Formats: sequence, C-alpha cells, structure tokens
Amino acid sequence: MTTFFGVGMNIGTIIVALGLAATTVLTLPIHAQVVRPGTALEVITPKGIVRGDARATTPTSLILGDADTIPLASVISWRSRSTYARTGLKSGAIAGGVVFTLFGAALGAGLCESSNCENAWLSGASAGALFGVVAVGAGGAIVGSLFPRWVEHLRGSTPTVKESALATQPVRLYVSQGLGSDDRSVTQGGIQLRRGEWRVGVERGTAELASTNTPTFQGATDPRLRTFTQMGRSSDWFGVAAERRIAGPLWLTAATSKRWRRETIRIADLGSADDPRYPQVTHTETITNRSSLGGSLGAAVRHRVFDDIYLRLDARQEFGAWATRTWSVGVEL
Repeated sequence: MTTFFGVGMNIGTIIVALGLAATTVLTLPIHAQVVRPGTALEVITPKGIVRGDARATTPTSLILGDADTIPLASVISWRSRSTYARTGLKSGAIAGGVVFTLFGAALGAGLCESSNCENAWLSGASAGALFGVVAVGAGGAIVGSLFPRWVEHLRGSTPTVKESALATQPVRLYVSQGLGSDDRSVTQGGIQLRRGEWRVGVERGTAELASTNTPTFQGATDPRLRTFTQMGRSSDWFGVAAERRIAGPLWLTAATSKRWRRETIRIADLGSADDPRYPQVTHTETITNRSSLGGSLGAAVRHRVFDDIYLRLDARQEFGAWATRTWSVGVEL
C-alpha cells in the first residue's frame, strides 16, 4: 500500500511540475517568439515592408540578410515563412494508421497458415498500424515540407533569432537506405564534424552485391531435383568521408574506405535418384572473405523537413573492387 501511494505521489509531483512548466510557457513575454536563422521574414515598419532571411537579433534590433538592421521598437507586425510539414505528418500518420491497420488485419487473417489463426488479425493490425503511422506520417511530412506557407504573428510581438541546441552542435548524424546499380539493397550511415562549408567524418555501409539460386536436376528427362545451390555476395565498408557544399542544398561527397567482400555458397545435394535412399540430403557451406581498398565520389542533397531534421538524398559512384553505383534516401540530424 505504501508503494502504491508513493507512486501516486510521484505521479502527482510530475503532473504539478508539468503544469508549472506549461504555465511558464503560456506566460512568456509576447516578444519571445523564436525563429531559426535563415527563416524568411516579412516585417512591417513605419517606413515600409522589409523582407529578408533572419540572421540574428540583439536586445534592440533585428538583422536581416547581410545589411538590413531593424530596431525592434519599430516593428509593427511581421510574419515568417514555414511549411506544411507538421500538418503533413499529422495527416499522414492518422490516414496511414487507419488504412494500414485495416489492411494489416485483413492480410494477417488471410495469410495465416498455422493451426491457430484466432489472433492473426491482431498481429497484422499491429504491424500495419506501426507501418502506417511511421512510414506514411514521414512521407506526409516530406511532402508537406515542399509547400511553403506564411505564418502571421501577433501584433506587437517581435522575432528572436535563435538556433536550437541540436543545431549548434558540430556533430551531425545520418542514415540512409537505397539500391545499387544491380537492384540490390544498400544501407549506409555516418557521423560527421561540421565546420563551415565542410563536413568530415567516418562512414559505415553494407551492400548486397548478388544472390542466385541454381537447381540441378537428375537428367534431361528426369525433373527430380539433384542439387540446389545458393550463392550470395555482400560488401561492407568502413572509412573516412568528406563533404563540401557546392550550392544551396547540394554537396559534393568523397570517401576512401576499406572494403570487405563475403561470398557464401550453400549446396544441398539430394543424391542420385537411382539410390534407394533418395533423397539423402547433404548440406555443404563455403564462406570466402576478401578485402581491398576503395572509395566513392558523388553528391548529396539535404532538404529541411523540420527545424533540425533533414531528408538526405545520396548518389554515388564507387571505385575499386566490387564497386557499384548507389542511390539512397534517409534522415539526417
């Protein structure tokens, strides 16, 4: 009983703290409206309308672009440019969650082949709901971020230009998923140090180079299986990558890396059909590992979805042994 009341008191304390925090946020001064550096602003002053990208604020002035300095006391009204990313995220998550929950429930029940399918629809609905909320919500956010809109702010307020805690850090992270030139999956990610127009860091990736299945039959007129061979090749790499901004959201990328290639051959031999013990299956597996130096050259495009979340598009031509051409899309923080 003591534990129960202790937990209740802790929850009560948390609720009170959240209430005080909410009260503090709601009672912030009217001028404390934060915008990110680079946000397009339109400011109305007694001298007319001034447009430009937010650069910085001081206690008494707002700096737009490279030269326009506006006294905060002269700001009559203002608006900032934003996107429909949040609206797209919410709409996509709701619509995707509903549609894929129903679809997953129907698919789970329809494809169940076990002896107990009573709750198969529930598993399908859960998987569908997760996919719909995450995938369709992310897609909606990306689409919404492509459409700009202007946000009107309260008269008498003034903007405060401030970077978020994440944006001020010199470390950036990214991960992306895509395809190689042979239609095989590619996954890569890295951590970078940012300095001006340069980014340098380490990168890790993997690519499935090939996968083949080869059956061999007993004879030209005997369709019974003799052997079944599975061969798979994959390439992994780890190295140093550098990026340099070319123009706007376009960056030139280059990397040098150590590559490992893994080739796995699995053979299932059923023996001769003339043997009375047929099929007598024998499994063999051969794994070959090789390594070499390589690299890549390409381009990356970053598109801001939310304040510090970017959509990353990556295209590269790899060099060296087992090189492929890759295209991937992912998220960058």
